[in-house]
This record gives sequence, structure tokens and C-alpha cells, in this order.
Amino acid sequence: MYVTEKAVPVLYSRSSECCGCGACSILCPIGAISMKEDGEGFLYPEIEEEKCIRCYKCKKVCICRD
Repeated sequence: MYVTEKAVPVLYSRSSECCGCGACSILCPIGAISMKEDGEGFLYPEIEEEKCIRCYKCKKVCICRD
């Protein structure tokens, strides 16, 4: 059987696409997303790729993208 591994989700490309609400990190079932402070003090999600199970729940819960 041929299995294709899903890519790690990309939550945002530019900081303006993320409002820093943290919903993605709260919803992550295995705690693979943590909120990291940037140089200006704003929080943005960072995915620990080794832990990510690629369930994409983080993208589904995101309120900042639309």
C-alpha cells in the first residue's frame, strides 16, 4: 500500500495573517504548538514538527485567516 505523508500545516506566511489568539495551540491534541514571542513582544504559534501528527485541527480552528 502506498502512503503519502501529509505536510506539516503552515499556519501563516506573514505575521499579518496571524492575530496571535492562541486557539491553534490550545486545540492541538498533543501540544505540538507553542506561542513564541517575536522581537516586538507579539505572540505567534510555532509548530514542533517532530511532534505534529498532521491532524490539521489547528488550521480548522484558526479565526485569523478569514
